[in-house]
Amino acid sequence: MTECLRDPLRAAVLGKGAWPIFLHGEAGSGKTLAALCVGDWCGDCAYVDMPTLCHMVNDAAFGRLLDDDGSAIQVTAVWKNWANANLAIIDEIGSRGKVSDAHFETLKMTLDSRERLNKPLIAISNLDPEALANVYDDRIASRLSAGTVCRVDGDRRLEIHDAQAVDSPSPAAAKRRVG
Repeated sequence: MTECLRDPLRAAVLGKGAWPIFLHGEAGSGKTLAALCVGDWCGDCAYVDMPTLCHMVNDAAFGRLLDDDGSAIQVTAVWKNWANANLAIIDEIGSRGKVSDAHFETLKMTLDSRERLNKPLIAISNLDPEALANVYDDRIASRLSAGTVCRVDGDRRLEIHDAQAVDSPSPAAAKRRVG
């Protein structure tokens, strides 16, 4: 983890930085990995990506979300689980160019519930605050930017792949490096 990311995460965890933490940057840059490392350190952590959370809330509303014994899980139970976690991580915010009203309301409720309870949240997106304001609105961008904002650059997946390709380059890897 680079200094530009490690230091702000460490400060927030130690109570010297502001929550929420908003990680944004290109795909493959390690945003989710960094957030999950903080989640491992904190212990009781709830992680979900935005599309899955929207489906869970929708399925619970229609009685289609079931626990292990086949009983329906209510919407309030979904939110209670989210609210009770020491740390909540919401990933894949704004992964599409536009969102439905239900998607918007789910994200707003997600952010508001953590803020209202004064509990830590890490939010992750490929979009910066300005782009999120265009996809959602200024309220969402403001809520996410109110704490610690970190831009994470570089696609570590491609870097790892390219490093492996140096040892035994495939034609595609060699072409990508040259062209």
